Amino acid sequence: MQKKLDLLKTLGIGVLGCALWAYGIDPLCRNFFTFISSILNTIFIGFMDQTYKQISYGINDSNTISILIMCCAILYIPTLLLEATPYIKAYVVKKNKSIQQSNTPAEDAIKFTKRLNKLLLVLNICVILLIAYLIGCKSFINHCQTITLCNIEIVSPYISDHEYKELKSSFHSISSQSDYDDLQSVIDTIATANGLMLKK
Repeated sequence: MQKKLDLLKTLGIGVLGCALWAYGIDPLCRNFFTFISSILNTIFIGFMDQTYKQISYGINDSNTISILIMCCAILYIPTLLLEATPYIKAYVVKKNKSIQQSNTPAEDAIKFTKRLNKLLLVLNICVILLIAYLIGCKSFINHCQTITLCNIEIVSPYISDHEYKELKSSFHSISSQSDYDDLQSVIDTIATANGLMLKK
């Protein structure tokens, strides 16, 4: 009986985790990536071109996972430093015993620990945002790729064989944001002319 309950709990956690990822984390990271990238694209013209270029052939999951693992490792280092804080504090107290200062060694150690904790907090936030950006990048590319290919197939019965091949060729030739926007414009025009509902 206990094993069945444990199995049900595991399945429940798995389902909740998948739902949280699909309807929470993934869209949130994708929106975060889009927001940050739009700002960077305004500052650095053509910043997003490389991202749109990857839409035509997808993204290398293994490289993305490797980057995420590295980020998690970087995130773990501050945690170790945080664990080492008491030892650092003790070292500062010991060192300050032989130095005459206006503050006591204990006060200096407390100030140092507070500064270190603030630095670690900022570092952890930066790494978490970086991980969210990378996840959002992967999600954005895969989303755009899937939606575009689906929409090409949706409009395919209403165009000639040659036009269909042109759409596919345009998709695989995407090398910038303007190429992607032009392709979407063509697909939208065909869909509007034929009263079709495209994927979003």
